[in-house]
Amino acid sequence: MEMQRIFHQYQHNFLVISREIHTVASFVSENLFQLVFTIGNCMKTNRLKIQSVTTALSTLLVATLSAQVPAVPVAIPNVPQVPGTLLFRSAEDQQRITNIMYHNGSFYTNTVGSGDRKRWTFSDPTNASTFGIRQTTGIPSAVEHGNHAHTKTGDWVGGFYGAGIRRTGVGVNSLDVFNPEFETYSPPTDMLHTLYWPWAIPFQWIQYAGMDSPTPTSIMRPKTSGTPGSQTLFSWNSLAEDGVTGNSILLGNLLFITSDASNLGVLCYDISPVFKTPAERPILLDKLTGNFGSYISIPFEHYIILADLETRKVEVIDFQDPSNLKQVASIDCAGDTLKEGAFNVTYMQAQDNFVFAMRHKINMDNFTKVLELSQTGVGRPAGSVPGNVDTSQYLMPIGNLLISGGYSFADGFDRLGVWAHQAAPDTKSHYVGYHVPRPNQTNFPIGAPISLLIHESLESYTIINGETLILREVGTTTPIDC
Repeated sequence: MEMQRIFHQYQHNFLVISREIHTVASFVSENLFQLVFTIGNCMKTNRLKIQSVTTALSTLLVATLSAQVPAVPVAIPNVPQVPGTLLFRSAEDQQRITNIMYHNGSFYTNTVGSGDRKRWTFSDPTNASTFGIRQTTGIPSAVEHGNHAHTKTGDWVGGFYGAGIRRTGVGVNSLDVFNPEFETYSPPTDMLHTLYWPWAIPFQWIQYAGMDSPTPTSIMRPKTSGTPGSQTLFSWNSLAEDGVTGNSILLGNLLFITSDASNLGVLCYDISPVFKTPAERPILLDKLTGNFGSYISIPFEHYIILADLETRKVEVIDFQDPSNLKQVASIDCAGDTLKEGAFNVTYMQAQDNFVFAMRHKINMDNFTKVLELSQTGVGRPAGSVPGNVDTSQYLMPIGNLLISGGYSFADGFDRLGVWAHQAAPDTKSHYVGYHVPRPNQTNFPIGAPISLLIHESLESYTIINGETLILREVGTTTPIDC
């Protein structure tokens, strides 16, 4: 039995843990494997919870692990707050913040094109108002997904061109110490993204380039020989052949292609045929037609979430049956116009059972809005910091706080903000929101990733192959050497 290396991805605060099946002959048809993990989140080491997920056909309860999880720094205020309170507003405009990363006690931000990189911390981890800039030079680029996201893998944070921020101690990160695994993968074109590294999957923005722009649809990964470069598993043209192109989401054997703001709809493919010899075209399982699209879409549990800037609505697409995609909710996030102020495209985030989009916190258990942020100051709770703050570009939940970045260049809206989104300290343990393969799934392809969705800000260095994340045959206690 042999499997390839584990990787952990942040797609706008969605940690996707995937394992690529390489050669496991019996995996496609039998109840053979368990995946067990104990992972620390960013708040503190005692907020751990054992989860059991079978990676093939059964759901089996497993014993508690005793693995040693690396310590995480106490770096984030986790105290009672009043939801909606603006606790911090940067003194200067921050332009368009397209990326906010948290790693081992520090936050890192950059503007569009990976510019104006900064490191931020709370100088007092009990007081959110002490947030501030600590470093502005010598910070390597760590951008992905059109510079709108980042990748975390083990000790490293990185992106499209490499991972150069490395944890070297509790609360200590070294810069420009690059992960050698990333260096073996030649970056693909800007028509793909590598959020699900080592996979590269389609990423087209025809809302900018136009419907007649080249739109190759390719699935790529590094060469198996370990030499630099990449190999294309299969290429086709989803726009010309199936009518949709845009952002891609890879979960196990399922590839979703979701339209950008061109609003062409959503495709769901089974990529199993690409692992045949010779490779064959992915199977189109379903196409959701209609006015569906998003600047960037995200997965949440068994949903695809789309945010429409024009209508101010969040659309929820259920893919529990990937052959029957269904719109199950349309959430109006226009809110109070007196609180909106400047507004632009949004990168959605998630934590536990909540999605954060268009200055709203949405309970995904019942698709209801539970909090609206005031970007203008109108109706903010007493004790809030005054001033305009645009939250539309980035809303990163961490503990009971939100770190926001905007996309508005006038009237002081473009400031970084720290907000409270929950009254009580965050003590809820993280959990697996969804996984592929599904229970009782058969004929899962050798070569496809095993994917877990955890909607939480986690510390990737607490995910340790064979210790805190264990793959093993059912009925055995010995981890498979991955």
